[in-house]
Amino acid sequence: MEQNQQKSPLIAIILSFIFPGLGQIYIGQQQKGVLFIVIGICLVLMMYILIGIVLYPLFWLYSMYDAYTSATKLNANNL
Repeated sequence: MEQNQQKSPLIAIILSFIFPGLGQIYIGQQQKGVLFIVIGICLVLMMYILIGIVLYPLFWLYSMYDAYTSATKLNANNL
């Protein structure tokens, strides 16, 4: 894969909508993506002790926002 290839912010959001971290992996931020996946899994498991019910949706939204803004910045830097 070429390093200066444009990445779609929309696809990044959709992948992060499916599960946090997938959008980051799509745009080439593998370490951040894996970290987001691990955090997402931990928060899903924490739903059983109720704190995850509050934190997971917030993290999920942040993951989508981060994927979109990171893809946009990546595309701007590759012009």
